Amino acid sequence: MRSSKVDLNLFVVFEAVYRTRNLTRAAELLFITQPAVSNALARMRKAFDDPLFVSTPTGMMPTPVSENIIGQVREALQLLDSSTHAGERFDPASSQRTFRLSMNDLTEALLLPALEEVLQRLAPGIRIESYFTTRRDVPEALASGAVHLAIDAPLIDDPYLEQEPLGRDRYACMVRNEHPFAKKKLTTDDYLRFGHIHVSSRRQGPGLVDTEPCLVFRDPCPSRSSPADSRTPRFFSKRKTAVMCCGVSRQASCLNPRTPWTANSAC
Repeated sequence: MRSSKVDLNLFVVFEAVYRTRNLTRAAELLFITQPAVSNALARMRKAFDDPLFVSTPTGMMPTPVSENIIGQVREALQLLDSSTHAGERFDPASSQRTFRLSMNDLTEALLLPALEEVLQRLAPGIRIESYFTTRRDVPEALASGAVHLAIDAPLIDDPYLEQEPLGRDRYACMVRNEHPFAKKKLTTDDYLRFGHIHVSSRRQGPGLVDTEPCLVFRDPCPSRSSPADSRTPRFFSKRKTAVMCCGVSRQASCLNPRTPWTANSAC
């Protein structure tokens, strides 16, 4: 295959399909139609004389040829993007850009007031939009430019995202006043002995506390899920054995995409 005969945009589509394992989601990621993705993939298949992806019940699975070239394709796309934006200069004082952030309500309450003060002084024309994106959707949202910056617990494992620690905090447990451990230091064994409540805005998945190294190989009592709002303390205030563990992320991460085709990746 001669590279001069291949449209470089096809490699952008190829990477999106590899990332999402789904033609429709790849189209949404690139803001093009699903037939356009199918057409680009057909051209790639012809150029490489290989299926590249095979349709399965779990998604579009890459062939060995795709696995062999994906690393070089990503490196090439990133190099092209770096070259394209090498001459750009960002001036906060005169910029009129809108930055879309993803974070939960607690992080908004902690960060947005201080950020607003800084922007008023140094970048009055910049507009900030903030909303919550599910952790599963964060990589694609960053890659597509739907989100420019995401702040979350460091649980997203994606080699094409840059992560920057922002801060650390400690965990705290809430118990009723008459609880046996209300007036003593709570040990790991004590915590595991009692049922506890997983306070989270997400419907499924482990809590941060449960992923701690000192707990992952232990067998705690069953936990109950509860929304992260003011109703939780009142609802469980009279339970005899419930320990409510409020897991505050010890390390938040700032994510921004390395994906080279994202026009708005610079923060």
